[in-house]
Amino acid sequence: MITNTKARKRTRMYCQKALLDKGWTLGMIKKLLPEPTLRANPVIKGGDRMKLWVADYVDEIMKSEEYKVLYNKDIARRKKISHSLLDFYLKKECEFYGTTIDSIEEDFEEYFEIPIIADEILVNDALEYQQLFYEEQLLFGKIDYLPDVFNAPEEDKNRWIVNYIRHELTCYDCIVRRYDDGSNKDRAFFYQHIKEKTLTEIKAKYPKYAEECDKQIKKIPVGYF
Repeated sequence: MITNTKARKRTRMYCQKALLDKGWTLGMIKKLLPEPTLRANPVIKGGDRMKLWVADYVDEIMKSEEYKVLYNKDIARRKKISHSLLDFYLKKECEFYGTTIDSIEEDFEEYFEIPIIADEILVNDALEYQQLFYEEQLLFGKIDYLPDVFNAPEEDKNRWIVNYIRHELTCYDCIVRRYDDGSNKDRAFFYQHIKEKTLTEIKAKYPKYAEECDKQIKKIPVGYF
């Protein structure tokens, strides 16, 4: 009897992280791809199962006009945000200038900008960012399970969204660093002022999240900056 010793050809698959590394967003994955194949987690025994998509199918979708339109829109939006942050870095980041409240006000007047993003896109981007943060924490053993941020309580989602706007869409972190040289005795005072001013600006641009901004403002005196 003749036996076929040839190994069966394995289907190439992409995991979610591989897709995100290629430029996909979670919104694009939901819109353009079918439900994923679920496989056992190879890193965490008993952990959430891996989401996989057939690579050849994904590669074909990436050649489609619909994918290119969504991808280019996302790139254009991210470039607009990154340009304003880069401008701040190039002109100000190298200087330690923070000594007075007036200088903070000058920085906000000249450089602080909050882009207006459609809520559906903002929510998706913020939750995607938070999900990736948790995936990284799980990978490095800092947490024991992977939370599903997309099914989290609204209160948690709103907090993540406001934090995403503050840290990722504005030059808040750049301004904070300028007012802390490691020995600045007024460091906490400046942090409080910068954070409160940032949250007040976010509240004005995104009224939907005003309540969450107010919550964070109230926690400033004892909270993490």
